[in-house]
Amino acid sequence: MLEKEIDMDKEIALLLEEYGQESVKVLKREVKIKNLTASNKMLNSINYKVQGSKVMLSFSAVLNIVDRGRRKGKKRVSSRDILDWMRDKNIRPRANRKKGLGSSNFAIESHRNMKSSAFMISKAISDKGTIKRFAHKGAKIIKTVRTGSKALNELKKGLSEVLGKKVKQSFRQLKTLR
Repeated sequence: MLEKEIDMDKEIALLLEEYGQESVKVLKREVKIKNLTASNKMLNSINYKVQGSKVMLSFSAVLNIVDRGRRKGKKRVSSRDILDWMRDKNIRPRANRKKGLGSSNFAIESHRNMKSSAFMISKAISDKGTIKRFAHKGAKIIKTVRTGSKALNELKKGLSEVLGKKVKQSFRQLKTLR
């Protein structure tokens, strides 16, 4: 009986490729579910590549900040970055609040008002941290593709099956050598 030789490297490469694709899909889904996108820049930055026996996930630094959050007391975020975010999210500054009275009116959308608002947002992030709805601790979405994730468990199961086949094949070949 002629057996087909198991090409372990190809099968492992396929499993790693599937894990990379699934990890990217899961991360993008989590970002969308938790409504963390201002523009699609961060979403489009999520990619992977297989390097040898490793799957390398890559994404913008913004995803790291969204994932981990930014604790209070840290160096201020650049007002320019905040300004870009405000434009992406179409956030407009509010009218001046005098004597503690809130205002639901929008200020005139001038560069000065936008810059001033960006500075105040940067200051608030420095004073309080980011993402209030996650208790200023971040969204914790990267863990969805790490230890214990469904995609990682599928990878482990697949690797186990490939190695099991290869071991059985090696034993069969040893028996025929006798």
